[in-house]
Amino acid sequence: MNQVSIIGRLGQDPELRYTPSGKAVSRMSVAVNERYGENERVYWFPVICWNGLGETVSQYLHKGSKVAVSGRLTTRSYETEDGNRTITEIIANSVDFLDPRPSDNGPREEAPIPDDEIPF
Repeated sequence: MNQVSIIGRLGQDPELRYTPSGKAVSRMSVAVNERYGENERVYWFPVICWNGLGETVSQYLHKGSKVAVSGRLTTRSYETEDGNRTITEIIANSVDFLDPRPSDNGPREEAPIPDDEIPF
C-alpha cells in the first residue's frame, strides 16, 4: 500500500500551471515540524495536486496556510547540468484546509431571542 498523510504549513504560494492538454497541476511545498525533547527538525515535502484539486488549492491557499495532505509517494528522475537527480513527491488525493475561515463581515452577531421564547 502506498499511502502518506502529513499536516504542515505551506512554505510558498501554490504554483498553478496547465499541461499542453489543459490539465491543471499545482505544486506546493509543505513544512512538517518534528519535535523531540528540546530539539526541532523541519521536513519539506513537495506536493503535486492535479485537475480540480490543483485549481482549488491555488485559489484558496497561500504561504503559511495549514493543511492536511493525503496521497501517495512517487519518485521521478531528471537530468541537470550536474548530473541526474531524483525527487520524491506526494501526489495528493485530498487536501484539507486547517486554518479557520476568514470572516468577510467582521464579528458575527447573534440575532436577539424574543422575551416570550426564553425557556426560563
